[in-house]
Amino acid sequence: TRHAARRPADHDVGHFQREPLRLDPNAPLWVFGYGSIVWKTGFEYEERRVCVARGWRRRFYQGSTDHRGTPEFPGRTVTLEACGDDVRCWGAAYKISPRDAPAVLDLLEIREKQYDQRILVPLHEDASDDAPVVVENALTYVATAHESNLNWLGHAPVDDIAKTIARAVGPSGASRHHT
Repeated sequence: TRHAARRPADHDVGHFQREPLRLDPNAPLWVFGYGSIVWKTGFEYEERRVCVARGWRRRFYQGSTDHRGTPEFPGRTVTLEACGDDVRCWGAAYKISPRDAPAVLDLLEIREKQYDQRILVPLHEDASDDAPVVVENALTYVATAHESNLNWLGHAPVDDIAKTIARAVGPSGASRHHT
């Protein structure tokens, strides 16, 4: 649900006060992509695995005023919504070398700056109930309805979401090319 007092706006990197990541400097960083990172990764990686996040589903609830829309007409981008463990979200996990991890994190903080949460999720080999975990803690970004997220658009009728995606254009191009 969109909060009445919110006005979509672009904002600087660092708008969201994120908890520092406590990463082992000698271990690789795993990043989970469930949207544009899957087809437009934008960073170097050592390995890519198609995998599943349990208990999450994609939703076009996040407004984009910096890539696929403008503050006057935000595009809609996909985020993850927490749900029951029986729901599965396919995506790709990217293994980043310890050497490259700081630069990739810097890039992601810019690219995903409008997403208010940075979380770690376990990833499974496939969608079966007995699928093994293949990555324990993969980093991903999600948008929520928290009041600090100025660009949360939330639920809307599917036709309205589709019309927004079809019409919105931002600095990175048309929203329809993002889907």
